Amino acid sequence: MDRYADILNSALERVADLGFERTGGELANHAPMGAEAIAVLGYFDEVGPWIERYRTGQEHYDPPEGSNRIDAADESSWRSALGSFEQVGDWELLFRRELADEPWRAVLTRWWPRLIPGLFAGMTHGVIRTAHAVRGLASVDEPSSLQLDELARGLAYWAARFVHLPGRVGFDGTAALSDAIATLPRRGLPEARNVEEFQRAWAQMDRIPGYDAALRAPAPADPQRLLSEMTAEFAGVFLAHPDFVPAPALVHAVTAPAAVRLVLPHLPAEQHLPSVGELWKMQAALLTTMLFAARDSHAPDFPAPGVPELRLGGLGDAAAAELLAADLPDLVRAAILREARGNPLALLEIPGLRRTGLGYDPGAATAPPGPARLRSPARRTAVPHRGPCCWSRPPPTPVKPKRCSTRRAGSIRP
Repeated sequence: MDRYADILNSALERVADLGFERTGGELANHAPMGAEAIAVLGYFDEVGPWIERYRTGQEHYDPPEGSNRIDAADESSWRSALGSFEQVGDWELLFRRELADEPWRAVLTRWWPRLIPGLFAGMTHGVIRTAHAVRGLASVDEPSSLQLDELARGLAYWAARFVHLPGRVGFDGTAALSDAIATLPRRGLPEARNVEEFQRAWAQMDRIPGYDAALRAPAPADPQRLLSEMTAEFAGVFLAHPDFVPAPALVHAVTAPAAVRLVLPHLPAEQHLPSVGELWKMQAALLTTMLFAARDSHAPDFPAPGVPELRLGGLGDAAAAELLAADLPDLVRAAILREARGNPLALLEIPGLRRTGLGYDPGAATAPPGPARLRSPARRTAVPHRGPCCWSRPPPTPVKPKRCSTRRAGSIRP
């Protein structure tokens, strides 16, 4: 991990002069997150060139100045500053002070439950940037000042872009997550076309008939299992709507659970399920306002002849069996039906993986009844160990990116 840490620290130093957001709106600075992700995959030589391309192609505001106006010991002081982007510099100074005085895990444990209700901050980039910083810190015995500063910035961005979502999630219902998604309301939704309108819509989600009931519908489950189900279900939603604009909005229903999964091992167990509950609130609000509202605002009654209304619930046994190809051996069909659990994307994809040898274990065809044995494509092919990531693919052929600007990044102040 030494080279990973060296590359990461070098990258953080090279992007330290970039502010929290890019110009042109609330567009989060991706430089530290992207650099850490490339490094953890073992592509160390690609980090520097990627940063240069990123800086050339993206304009950023300069880092803001702070004035220590937030008192961490005074709850009324820091609570009133949540969601105030004008105080992002003050938030950064607060977290720098705390990280200088205490171990980073202690600071994270104290502030995580305060910030997790504002998970939607910066379209979830507050928690995502924090998670990248945590993964870097957890990989070393002695964190560098650059790494601690990056955690301070991730937490500061999260606090300054804090967005509270109404509703209660207890995971005390009886529904599977896929069924809970299917019960989210499709009517009576506020129309929104910009950030301010979306924020007003999110603040009123609990006024939509049926929304609270859908939030409370999921049954109890292990937090890690819930994270896996969230990731799979919303990956399916994202893939089912390739033309949705803005496309990145839906993908954050997948990336945010992945970020939270990175952090949970460093938090007390009692914080795990509430964190997953806030993720579910975020996903429900995102799907309801950005997908259903966008669709319904154009065609409230969905009148297109011959086009069925979107159904997000799983298929029944008969419909699932009918969707599978007829030429599959009986044991293979049974195994796929068990694994897919009615997910139409899985029913279509798993047979293709079997035929190409990329993901389905043919041994399942002769195995006794039980869970289907599935392997990811990366684990089907032995590849050399590349740094901290156990499995990775060879780097793709470099493609020269399109540059949207030639002005120096970080040259514009808000």
